[in-house]
Amino acid sequence: MNTRLFLLVLGMLFSISIQAQNFTVPITVSNGTTSQVLNVGVSPTATNNADSGIDVIAPPAPPSGFYASMGASGNEFYTDIRSNSIEEKVYKINFRFNEDASGLPTGNITLSCET
Repeated sequence: MNTRLFLLVLGMLFSISIQAQNFTVPITVSNGTTSQVLNVGVSPTATNNADSGIDVIAPPAPPSGFYASMGASGNEFYTDIRSNSIEEKVYKINFRFNEDASGLPTGNITLSCET
């Protein structure tokens, strides 16, 4: 009986601590000369859609050149903070290389993260 009660209390505390998660992780996307910081994370006040005052929507991509954003819910984001519900979170990072005179991609893209 005591073991079951302990496991029940431990499970409730673990659930509460997971639900209280609130963090942001910056990811830098760079081509060596230009970079864009994209922020991903979770918050108890966020939803899995665009949240005014929490998420930062990216402007449309320029016609050519380096561009980086995250795609979700039909929008492009620089910051995408999701609900802290216990479920899988998938963040899709979109980027475009610089192009040479013939329109072919050139250079490398580097993703880095410091936590």
